Amino acid sequence: MDVILSVVDSLRADHVSAYGYDRATTPNLDNLAEEGRLFTQCFSPSTWTRPVASSLLTGRYPPAHGVETRSDSIPDGIPLLSEAFASAGFKTLCVTSMGNVSSATGFDRGFDDIIEVYKHPEVLERRTTTTADRELLDTDQDILAYPRAEDLNSYLFEWFGEHEHEDTFVLIWSIDPHSPYDPPDGFSQFSGEFDGDDSFGRDQDTVNQASAPHEFRRLENLYDDCINYWDDMLGEFRSYLQSNRRADDSIIAVVGDHGEAFGERVLFRNPARGHNTIPHDEQTHVPFVLKTSSTDGGIHDEIVSLIDVPYTLLRAADADPEFLSGQGSVVWEPGVVSGHEFVFSRTQSRRRGPAFTSVRSTDRKLISIDPPDWSFENLKNHLREMVGYRFLVDDEMLYHVDEDPRETENRISEDTETASELRAELDLWYEECRQLRSDQSNEFQNGIETEQLEALGYKM
Repeated sequence: MDVILSVVDSLRADHVSAYGYDRATTPNLDNLAEEGRLFTQCFSPSTWTRPVASSLLTGRYPPAHGVETRSDSIPDGIPLLSEAFASAGFKTLCVTSMGNVSSATGFDRGFDDIIEVYKHPEVLERRTTTTADRELLDTDQDILAYPRAEDLNSYLFEWFGEHEHEDTFVLIWSIDPHSPYDPPDGFSQFSGEFDGDDSFGRDQDTVNQASAPHEFRRLENLYDDCINYWDDMLGEFRSYLQSNRRADDSIIAVVGDHGEAFGERVLFRNPARGHNTIPHDEQTHVPFVLKTSSTDGGIHDEIVSLIDVPYTLLRAADADPEFLSGQGSVVWEPGVVSGHEFVFSRTQSRRRGPAFTSVRSTDRKLISIDPPDWSFENLKNHLREMVGYRFLVDDEMLYHVDEDPRETENRISEDTETASELRAELDLWYEECRQLRSDQSNEFQNGIETEQLEALGYKM
C-alpha cells in the first residue's frame, strides 16, 4: 500500500476547478475528486507554511505544537504522522521543495529518507536560484533552487523503484503556485498577453508592487498557470502509480497548505498580497481531496481542518490514529463522515509581531488581531506596522460568512451576542492548546531577520 500526502503550497480552494472555479485549472485533481471524496469546507490552521506543516504532521493547532514563528521547530516529545506510519511498518519518505519543510527545521523526524530537492546540484543547474538567507535557512549551502513538480516526481519515481514491494508513506511538498508566479514554457493558457512588461509577477519584487486591478489580475492569471502546471504533473504521478505501483490499493490526499491574497481587501491602506497575514478565507480556505481504495466517495460539506488530515490518513490505512496525541479527528472512514462545529487558525510569524487568530463555523467567523507591543525595538524597526495595526486595522472582526462569503461587512458592533459566544470558544480553544503544549524549548536559532521573510513575500 502507498499512502501519499501531497501538499501544494499556496493553493487556495476557489482557484481549483473541482471547487467551482470557472477555469479548468485542475483536470487531474478533479478526476481524483470524482474517484474519491472532496471536502468543500476545509480550513488551514495558519496562513504560512511552517506552522501548517507542523499541524499536518502532529494533528495539532499551532499554539499546541509550538511552531508559530520563524525561530520555532517541532519539539521532540510530540508524536508525528511520519513516526506513526513508521511504527506501523511503512517505509517513509519526505520529498520537499522548500526550506520551511526540511531537516534544518526539524521535519526529518520519522522519515527514513528526506529528499531536499532544492539543494541538489542538477536542479540548481536548470532552475531559478535563491539564497539560504532568503529562504530562512542556516546551512552551509548558500545557493538553493526553486524546484518544479517534475523535479519532485523524478526523485520520487526513483525512490519508489528502490522500494518496489514495500508499503510506503510519502509526503510531497510542492511550491509551484507560491509567489513569484513563473509558470514554465508551454503553460500560458490563462496568462496570455499582458499590457506591460512580461516579467511582471514572475519575480517577487514585481509581485510586491502590484496595486492596480489589472496587475492583480495578471498575478492571478500567472498563478492559475502555475496551478495548471502542477496539476499536469499530478497526472504524470498518477500515471506512474497506475503503471508501476498498486494504484488501486493506494491512498492519496491532496491539500493546499494555505491560500493567497490578490488585493481582495486593504491592509495598511494598500491592497493585501500573498499570505502570512489576516486569516480571511482567501488565505485559509484550502482544498482537501481524498482518494482511498474504498468506492465510498462523494462531496462532503462538513467543516474540517487540516489538523484532521493525519488522523484520517492513519484510519484509512488501518494504522492507529491514537498514535497522535493532538486535536484533530478522523473525518472520514467507510460509511462515516464527520466534521467540527468550529475550526481555528493562528498566525504569528515573529514573536514581537502581530498575532492573527480566527474561529469559524459554517455561518459565522470571528477574527482577532493582537497588535505588536509598543516596545522601543518595534517603534524603531517597525513603525509603519505599529501605526498600521494600532490605527488602520480593526482589532476584531465578525462576519456572517453564510450571507457574506467574501467577508466584506464587519458585524462586530451589531451582533454582540455572536461575538461573545465566539470569544468564549476561542478561550476554550486556547486553554486546550495550553494543556497540550510541550514544555520543551523549541527555539530554532539561525539569526533570521524580518527582511528575509519580506523577501519571500511575507508582509511584516
